[in-house]
Order: sequence, then structure tokens, then C-alpha cells
Amino acid sequence: MGVQAGKLAQGLSGRVRKALRWGGMCALGVGSSLLVAQVPSSAAQRVIITYGPLQQSVLVEDLERFVETGEMSSSVRFLVNLSGQDPENVRQVLDYKVGVNFLFLHNVLNTLPGEYLLFETGNFIHTKSRRANIQSLRAALVLSARENNEISILEFLQNYPTQDMYIDGVAVTRFSRQVSRFVDQFRGFVELPIAIIQDFLGGFLCDCD
Repeated sequence: MGVQAGKLAQGLSGRVRKALRWGGMCALGVGSSLLVAQVPSSAAQRVIITYGPLQQSVLVEDLERFVETGEMSSSVRFLVNLSGQDPENVRQVLDYKVGVNFLFLHNVLNTLPGEYLLFETGNFIHTKSRRANIQSLRAALVLSARENNEISILEFLQNYPTQDMYIDGVAVTRFSRQVSRFVDQFRGFVELPIAIIQDFLGGFLCDCD
């Protein structure tokens, strides 16, 4: 009886070890595929900019053509005119590449602070249903950085994993005002001690050549 129990335990432990090995391999495979990036079933085809009840859409392929050749469709021309910027400047902004390490970006965007940043961004860049904003933004950023450790606005639009990407103009304006106020407050906070230091050192400094 003891021998049979021993053989049974040995057989079970072997099966457990084998199962764990297979489970570990599967988990590694799944993790690797997620790390490489979840390839979206459909990339963004339109960017829809809303401002209250008004909205204007532009095809991503029109933006691609604009960046590559300078040719403007009617919708691209409308947005460029609305921005009040020189078309060449807009082209450069859309294609301006920011260097970022793919693995670092992937890891940061999967932390709590990273997800909070994605959540806040999802208030003005979102899916039609306003669901899965965090996942969509993260996928677009990670996919953009995957090949060359660089991200541009155009690449971000190309890799956004739903057919329509919405930009809330009201929320963007509100956010930009908040940032401006923060910058102004921070500038004032910094300028005060600098002014005090300059006054204190005024007797020791001169404008001599």
C-alpha cells in the first residue's frame, strides 16, 4: 500500500511539474505577445474633433498625404486654417518624432501613475463610447514606439486601435487653461525667491563690462 501510494505521489508530482512547465511557457508566451504589443484589429481611419454640438472629421490617410506631400484635402485645409498656423509648421508638428524607449514606455504606462495619466488624457482623446480609453491610448503609444523607439502625432493617430478617434475640443481648451494657470503660478513661485536673492546680492553685483 505504501509503495503504491509512493508511486502515485511520484506520478502526480511529475504531472504537476510538467503542467507547471507548460503553464510557465504559456504565460511567457502570452506575456511576450503583450509586451511586443497588441496589434489592433483596425487602426484609426478618422479623427473627429468635437466642440460642443459641432464636429469636424478628417481622414487619417488625408493627414498622411499632407505630411508626405503637403497636399491638403478640404478637411485638412479647414483644420489648418482653424489653427491659424502656417501649413508647413503643422506638417512638421504632425511628423515631429520624440525619442522614447519602448520597454520603458510600456512599463511606465502599466503603473498606477501611468494609468492615471492615460485616464486624464482620455477625458479629451477618447473612443466613441468613451470606454476602454486607457487601453486604446496605451496601445497607440506602445505600438508607435515599438519599431524605432520614437513617437510622432501622426504615428499615434495611425496606431489608435479604433476606427474613429474623438478629440473633445472643449476639454482640450479647459485642460490647456489649467496648464497655463499652473505654469503661471509656478513661475510666480520661482520668481519671488529669485528676486529676493537678486536684491540681497545687489550690493555685490554690478553691470560692469
